[in-house]
Amino acid sequence: MANLAAAAERILASAPVITPADPVVVEGKKRFSLALESELLDYKHNHPVHIENCAALLIKIFGNVLDHPDEAKYRQIKASGNTFKTQVANVKGGEHLMTLAGWKVQVCPCP
Repeated sequence: MANLAAAAERILASAPVITPADPVVVEGKKRFSLALESELLDYKHNHPVHIENCAALLIKIFGNVLDHPDEAKYRQIKASGNTFKTQVANVKGGEHLMTLAGWKVQVCPCP
């Protein structure tokens, strides 16, 4: 019994302290979830295949940014690219989800 109590104390001592989430982050998650449900998952206006393709591409884009935070090439998207236009821009709610995730439209000078 003493060994069990000692093990429990070690586990509790090493457990992370849970703190309340930042209210701005919580509000952002709520807005993102609401837009996801009300816009992207709108089966009246979006075909299920288009929803799946859009979600898959957004997951890939967001994942690349998280996996490679220091590489600028993952933080820019060519909006005129065929893949982006067909899988995100042409799907109701696709571009809005990107803006809610922190992406901004920016016009870059042509080289």
